[in-house]
Amino acid sequence: MIVYRAKELDITLGRTHPWTIAGYDANCSYIDFREEPERIVSSLEDFQEWAEYAATQRFYDLIRWLNGADSLFETNDTAFSIEPNCTPDQPYKLQASGRLMLFPSDMRLTCATGFAEWMMARFHFHLAQIQPPLAAAAVGISRAPCLFKSANAKGDEVVLYFWAWGNTNDTTMSILDKVFDRLRMAAEKVNDDVRESLRGSANRS
Repeated sequence: MIVYRAKELDITLGRTHPWTIAGYDANCSYIDFREEPERIVSSLEDFQEWAEYAATQRFYDLIRWLNGADSLFETNDTAFSIEPNCTPDQPYKLQASGRLMLFPSDMRLTCATGFAEWMMARFHFHLAQIQPPLAAAAVGISRAPCLFKSANAKGDEVVLYFWAWGNTNDTTMSILDKVFDRLRMAAEKVNDDVRESLRGSANRS
């Protein structure tokens, strides 16, 4: 699996958190999954037509974990689609792609200078360590500026873009299932890194 720092996908236009209604679709509104995890499945519209696949169920589980009691993170936005392949160096008919945006719930971290870069580096490190190699898949790690209303301060969300390729829906979703499994493994490792960072800060204070 290709893992890289996707600077070309960095979002430059800032947004607020929590946001209200998506500009591209008035039917899409912000939901706090930490408070309402039961709405994860019904609100992730992009995945609903793919609900029969293990990859979709694994993604739901990832979102539940990221917003759950064992996680220091929360999610803000996701996207997903399967379309005809438009990547020249991938010899497949179909391309699955999407994104996952996340940030630490502790605004002292999220709004700290340089913390998003550190988090992106940790995701890159852990994703690159996972074996065996995974073909026909990629993850690009990016960032998006945000004004966090609860802290009245600016910070950055980490954006994980993901791709999987195949010649049929079944094979493409099978690869994507492995991508989501690796994102979960990496997220758990980064969660441990953040927790350790918080312990170190507490010991120094």
